[in-house]
Amino acid sequence: MERKEALEAGALAIKSLGVIEQAYKFVDETLEVEFWLAVEQAIKKALPTEDWDASLSESKEKSVDHAFFTKADWKDHEEDTYLAKFNVWGALPEDNNDVWLLTQMCGLGEAVVGIEWAVDHKSLGFTKGNWKKYAVEANKKHPGLEKWKFQFDASKGTWLLPMQVESEKLADAWENDGKMDDFLSPIINEYMKTIYQAIPEFDALLKKAKETKVGG
Repeated sequence: MERKEALEAGALAIKSLGVIEQAYKFVDETLEVEFWLAVEQAIKKALPTEDWDASLSESKEKSVDHAFFTKADWKDHEEDTYLAKFNVWGALPEDNNDVWLLTQMCGLGEAVVGIEWAVDHKSLGFTKGNWKKYAVEANKKHPGLEKWKFQFDASKGTWLLPMQVESEKLADAWENDGKMDDFLSPIINEYMKTIYQAIPEFDALLKKAKETKVGG
């Protein structure tokens, strides 16, 4: 930003501090909360009633950390853990300066947010380093994941399906009825359909990883 632009922007910000402060609080305490709850509830509604498990927020008072959903047959009953799951709020890059998920979902931030498929490498018999190496090769053997728009993160050995909405349409939806549910549900449904189509790839990848058992 040029010096003149910085001076003009700073002056405008100072004159608008009261409005900016109110807007920040409203986004932080209302819009952001309504948004992530609507996304997680849309995912819950899109999940089949059988053969899937999930941990998703129901309300602000009944919210969960690390929201996820997964196939029931990906559970290791002996270890009482899931060998793989879809984490709802994955991001690329993992470290970023964005304040809100809402910023990322509207494509206005530094990070890309989405649904991330990740394994429990320890339960599969891998060290963290070995899993990342294994995942790089596995990604080459499963080009179908790229077909379904999953982005591979070699730094973690995970696959991310980016999610994004148009900020103008989201704003219109909020202005019309003060809710995001009706607007977000069909969008999330489409992402979930993509995930279901990619399941055979993930099943095959996980099956091969279970058979490999690389320790270290």
